[in-house]
Amino acid sequence: RAPHGSWKSCRASTWRALEAAHRGGHARAIGVSNFGVRHLTELLQDPSRTLPIAANEVEFHPWWPQPELHKLCAERRVA
Repeated sequence: RAPHGSWKSCRASTWRALEAAHRGGHARAIGVSNFGVRHLTELLQDPSRTLPIAANEVEFHPWWPQPELHKLCAERRVA
């Protein structure tokens, strides 16, 4: 079980904290790591999100190409 209710709410509150750090001048760009299609879609559709997702750092190689994730990132301009 997630520490504060659900993992979805945990990811959303973490993103809000990253946005606050950005507004405070502590980050030039913010992103995520190891978000799959479901997690990235949830964040992209979150109405409280005010900043773009600069990057999604994920494992990507010939044995695990993740084409759906790559397509989503390309379409939504997430590096």
